[in-house]
Amino acid sequence: GRFNTKPFLDSLSVLPVSIPVFGGVANCEIPDFQPFVFARDSHMTSGVVVILFRSSRLKFFVYGGLGWKPLGVPMSITKLSDDGMTIEELDYQPAFHVYDKYLHVSHSKSMEKDLFAFPLMLERNGVEIARLPVEITPDEYLRFVCGFTKGEKLRLAYGDPEEILASSKRAQHYMAFFAPEAILFFDCVSRNRFMQDSAETELRPFESIAPNAGYFSHGEITRAGRNVVTMNMVMLTVGMREKAAENVLPLTESGAGESELTGSMSLVKRLASFITVVSKELEEANKKLERLARHDRLTSIYNRGEIESIMQDALLRNRELGSVPVSIIMLDIDNFKQVNDKYGHAVGDEVLKYTAKTLMNGMRGSDHVGRWGGEEFLIVLEDFSLDMA
Repeated sequence: GRFNTKPFLDSLSVLPVSIPVFGGVANCEIPDFQPFVFARDSHMTSGVVVILFRSSRLKFFVYGGLGWKPLGVPMSITKLSDDGMTIEELDYQPAFHVYDKYLHVSHSKSMEKDLFAFPLMLERNGVEIARLPVEITPDEYLRFVCGFTKGEKLRLAYGDPEEILASSKRAQHYMAFFAPEAILFFDCVSRNRFMQDSAETELRPFESIAPNAGYFSHGEITRAGRNVVTMNMVMLTVGMREKAAENVLPLTESGAGESELTGSMSLVKRLASFITVVSKELEEANKKLERLARHDRLTSIYNRGEIESIMQDALLRNRELGSVPVSIIMLDIDNFKQVNDKYGHAVGDEVLKYTAKTLMNGMRGSDHVGRWGGEEFLIVLEDFSLDMA
C-alpha cells in the first residue's frame, strides 16, 4: 500500500553503516488493483516485510547503479503534503507544471505512462537520488512512493542508455571481485521499461558470477551516505557469501558496449549524449553569467548591486541577533581624476585594479569588498566592531 516509509527508514538510519540495509517497494500503477506480498502461508496488502540475515561469517556487497542525469535548473519544493509524499508546488507553481513546461506533456489519464523516462532528481549527503511520480492528482500535484522535505531542490532528469549499461558493467566487475555465493536484485521497473530490449544486457552477465534472484520494484531501498532512503531508476545488486573469496571469478564479455544498445536505444544514446554536452555548456555559461551579474568587470570584485545586498543582509542579521557587530568602510582614491587627466584612462584602470587587489589581500575570509562606483569602494566587515574597524 502507499504509505510514507520515510519514518521507518529514518529509524534504520541510526544503525551502524557496517550493517547493510537493502530492499524494494512492492506497488502497482494500475488503479483499483491490489498488490499482495506472500510469505509462506500468509500474505500482506500493506505494511513492511523485514528479513534479517545473521551469521558471523556472512559478508555483503551492495551496489546501486543509476545512469540518470540531472537536466535544467533546480526547483524548490514550496508546498508539500502532510505525509511528505505528494509535492504540491515547485517554485510556487503546481508541481505537474514542470512536465508541461519542459516536456509538453498534457494532464490526462494516459500521460502517466510518458513520464517513466523523466524522474525528478535531488541530492542528499552528496548522493544523487532519482524519484519518479506514480500519480498526478486532479489538482496537478505529483504523488510518490517515498517522502520529501519542504525546501529540497529538484531537477528533471533523463536516462543515458550508455551510462546505464556502464553502471551495470561496474556492478559486474565489483561483484565478480567480491565473489559472492548468491546475488539479489532489486531492479526498478521503469528502468527496465526504458531500456526495452537492451534491459536483458544488464542482468545476463551476473548469471556467470553466482546464482541470482530478485524482482522489479517501484522503489529501491538502500543507503545514501549514512541515511537509508528509497530511490527510483536504480538497479540494486546485493552480493552475499559466507565462504572466503579465494578466487575472483572471470567476467564474461557481455558487459556494456555500444553494440548492445539495440533498436531505438541506439538513437536515444545519441540524443542523451547531445543533451549531456549541451547541458554542460549551458551550466558553464550560466556560471559565467552569474559571475558577471555579481562582479565588477574591471576589478573582478563585487559590483555595487551585490555589495549593497551583502551589506543589507549583514545589517539585517545585526538587527535580528543584536550581539553580532558589523562595520562598513567607505573609501575612495584621492585625486583620481588627476590620474586620468595626466596619464589617461588606461592607467586609471590599472590603478583601480591594483587598489581592488590590495583591498582583497588585506581582508579576512569573512569580509566583503565591492566597487561602489567610479573610484569609490565599500567594505563590509561582519562580526567586527567599530573600534576594530
